[in-house]
Amino acid sequence: MKIRQLASALCVAGALAFAVPALASTAEAAKPKNATAKCTDGTYSTAKTKQGACSGHGGVATWYADEKGEKAKDKADKTAAKAEKETKSAAKTAEKETKTAAKATEKETKTAAKATEKEAKTAAKATEKETKTATVARPAAAPADAIAQCNDGTYSQAKQHRGACSNHGGVKAWYK
Repeated sequence: MKIRQLASALCVAGALAFAVPALASTAEAAKPKNATAKCTDGTYSTAKTKQGACSGHGGVATWYADEKGEKAKDKADKTAAKAEKETKSAAKTAEKETKTAAKATEKETKTAAKATEKEAKTAAKATEKETKTATVARPAAAPADAIAQCNDGTYSQAKQHRGACSNHGGVKAWYK
């Protein structure tokens, strides 16, 4: 009879030895969503602070609340990094637009300078042409107020050289 009791006790002890790890893994797999800590005895706590959590269960084995805080921090860091990237992208776009505007302004300035230079050359050629025309003494047949004789034979009484004889084929000769 004693052997029988001993055998039964060993069977019960063996069954308990196999059942306890199975219960522990089941409890771990069924961690509640709102759990903030796992106690040393395998139970879970929803305490807001670490102090006092699992006080009747052998203390805190694992504190989960910081994990939630870390996830929120990681999310905030990612959001900040994304905002910084967008800011840099906007700055690059603005810089590119500024460079494009500067190039356009430079091109307009060069075009205006070329046009001014061309006008100056044209005026210089006209002046040179006027200067090349011979300056002679006024003939007796010419009117007293004539400053030039035109290529068509008429006389110009203009106040200045510019435009004199413009509708008469140009200046043939200037008078002193």
